[in-house]
Amino acid sequence: MRESILYDALIVFAAGVLCTCAILMRPVLETPASPEEEEIRRTIRKETEEGTDCTAEMWQLLHAENSDFIAWLDFDSGLISLPVVQGKDNEEYLSRNFDGSPGSQGTVFRHCSTGPDSPNQVLYGHTVYYDSKARFSPLAVLTTAAGLQENGRLRLLFETEERTYDVCAAVYVTARELEEFGYDDPELSGERKRRWLAYATSHRAAGSGETIKAEDRLLTLETCRRWDEDTHLVVLCRENGRKPAAQSSK
Repeated sequence: MRESILYDALIVFAAGVLCTCAILMRPVLETPASPEEEEIRRTIRKETEEGTDCTAEMWQLLHAENSDFIAWLDFDSGLISLPVVQGKDNEEYLSRNFDGSPGSQGTVFRHCSTGPDSPNQVLYGHTVYYDSKARFSPLAVLTTAAGLQENGRLRLLFETEERTYDVCAAVYVTARELEEFGYDDPELSGERKRRWLAYATSHRAAGSGETIKAEDRLLTLETCRRWDEDTHLVVLCRENGRKPAAQSSK
């Protein structure tokens, strides 16, 4: 009888622990997205596939939901299609969703010191351990030659301008590389930039064969390496064109 009671108690305790863990893990497992975010994601995918244009109202809705919204990041392959914000510092959106609510997955954000014409557009996003499709988790596929080849083009869509990029290299870095090269400096240039590009080329996990020159304008995507908190994954992209955004007002 005592063994039966003890067994039942253990079952109840285990169930309680599992329920508690499920509640605590919910923010990590879920991928929150506002209706506006989902709608513009569908619209941008349609634009990519069919050549149709985003409407100005879409951008107005996103600005209305979050005044820090600045652009939309979109891979031609659909690997990532997410809004980009820019906060007053580089901590604000680490744990805030696009709508401003608390969220462990955060929001993709641009380095707070990056200007519209900075030569190195630096974007950060979380790797969500339990959701390979959330935030910047999909960047991990770029560490293989096949993954990089299949996802080699992307766009950064601003309200009045579209910039296109070639994905050139994915490289794992530690705090030492950040200190030595300052690769996340929006104004990265000169000798430090040349040394960083040489290092990234020689240490890359995967690369497209495209050469980045010191005078090229960059898009730098940074996230954590899964299960390795001391290492980050940096994806280097080379700007290859700009054109005015062809939005309609329909």
